[in-house]
Amino acid sequence: MRLAIGIVAVRDREANAEKMRARLDAQCAASGQAPSRIFYDDDRLGCWGNAKRVWKWGTEQPVDWVLVLQDDISFCADFVKAAVKIARCQALGNPVSFFLPRKSVEVARDRGLHYVATSNYLWAQATMIEVVAVRTMLSWVETKECADWNNDDDVRLAAFFKSKLQRKVLVTVPNLVEHLNMGSVMGHRFKYEGRRSRYYVGDAGLAEGLDWDRKDVVNE
Repeated sequence: MRLAIGIVAVRDREANAEKMRARLDAQCAASGQAPSRIFYDDDRLGCWGNAKRVWKWGTEQPVDWVLVLQDDISFCADFVKAAVKIARCQALGNPVSFFLPRKSVEVARDRGLHYVATSNYLWAQATMIEVVAVRTMLSWVETKECADWNNDDDVRLAAFFKSKLQRKVLVTVPNLVEHLNMGSVMGHRFKYEGRRSRYYVGDAGLAEGLDWDRKDVVNE
């Protein structure tokens, strides 16, 4: 199972993006995956413009899945190995998100389950999609562009999953990434407490050994 791993980044967060890449590449080397790549928005393409560039790059690699990360996260100690295992468990090719700061994650934890299935709430901090679905997504979004989507990447992905792919996004429980308190590049005002994981495995945590093949989910 091969992954293309790209980081969507801005120069203001360069220090964290480079830290992410160094840690990812060590994990990639240990798991036989190609190194990650950072895409800085030096051309001022905006949130979706730069994310679209990363997704397109992923489709041009000899891979099975594309994993796109934002530059304001941290992740667990075996994130790449866990992502590969989770991809192998997705017989239907469900898109996977590794972060969701909602009560449903706590419900799944309390029930001993490892996924929340959602069609309404997508957080794009770390999203993994089969490469064939990425190609379809890029084409579909191009024909459906509308002003209501602004320049948001998560809105476009969620619209595609719900309207075209007709599959729910599976969110990992525990979350394998944490959203860091680095402000918003989109100019949004928010309280950080509402945007952090409710159940994160931890930077030093290990997730590959969890039962990701179990099909029971909490529906959001």
